[in-house]
Amino acid sequence: MPRLYLIDSDTSERVATGRSPHHAAVAVTRGIMRICNREELKGVIGHELSHVLNRDILDQLDRRRPWRARS
Repeated sequence: MPRLYLIDSDTSERVATGRSPHHAAVAVTRGIMRICNREELKGVIGHELSHVLNRDILDQLDRRRPWRARS
């Protein structure tokens, strides 16, 4: 399960990062927690977790390295 972090910022942001689901993290700011109700926040975190589970983060990292061979 990815680690969950809270960023002490008033901006409304969220982010997922990590090279695999076992080495991933999801972070949300205090700002987004303030504007979202509980159900909306669950949706935001769930959306970020889906990026981790689908390995979208790793795919984005691979695109930044054009020299890496794709199979």
